[in-house]
Amino acid sequence: FPAVIAFTNHFFGHGNWSAVMGLQFLCGSFIPLLLYAIYFIAFRRPGLAAIGGAAFLLDRYSVGLQTVPLTEFLSGMTVILCIAAYLGCVRRKAWWTAPVLGLLFFINLMIRPSFQLLYLCVIGGDIFVEMMYRETRQNWRRTLAWNAIFLVTVQFGIWCWSSVVYRQTGVRGVSLQLGASMTNMTGPFMELGPDEHAKIRDIYVRERNARKGNHVNLFDQVAWMFEHEAKLNRWQASLEFKAINKYLILHYPGK
Repeated sequence: FPAVIAFTNHFFGHGNWSAVMGLQFLCGSFIPLLLYAIYFIAFRRPGLAAIGGAAFLLDRYSVGLQTVPLTEFLSGMTVILCIAAYLGCVRRKAWWTAPVLGLLFFINLMIRPSFQLLYLCVIGGDIFVEMMYRETRQNWRRTLAWNAIFLVTVQFGIWCWSSVVYRQTGVRGVSLQLGASMTNMTGPFMELGPDEHAKIRDIYVRERNARKGNHVNLFDQVAWMFEHEAKLNRWQASLEFKAINKYLILHYPGK
């Protein structure tokens, strides 16, 4: 998504959010067509597929999300693109389609790393379904080889990006923001975090109480305090919260 922002800034002027929204609406115009393709492949009924595709336009939230410059819309649009492309290619399994699909799924993963299990799910689902039927079970070598190329393509992208992150931070990973993101869920009981992370835990709890509750952007709003008071930059603080969140989720699952 930062690449999309950089693209629009370069061609349409810095801070031109109208251009970002325009680009998102352009991408969004393909969603009904992609949904049509998914439903048609699944049910082979053009009328039903048309209703499914057009129903997207009735979802005020999803249509309105195109006006918001966040990763949610672009990641959702690329998920639909990935699924439509996968369903369109998985039956014939032409060799050239495996790396192309791998690249598409990797792009989606880079937009929003929370989708990093999607490609494993579709690979596992394809192998499971094809091994159920005798006529497809006979082509097990092609099934495994095609999915292996798809898997390696996605993994190669992940390895390359992880090496970039490692050179910048000394930590390997697709994203260092998981800890920050999980505070959306663990923030209400952050005071129960372990004492070994007391400094940033207490800063978070103090600001949560001062701002009258935990909310989605609280970490971003107080990140400068972690740098000023705890001598941690944003990604370092996120990794600290990752450890706190792991403790909280394991010890207080009911919350």
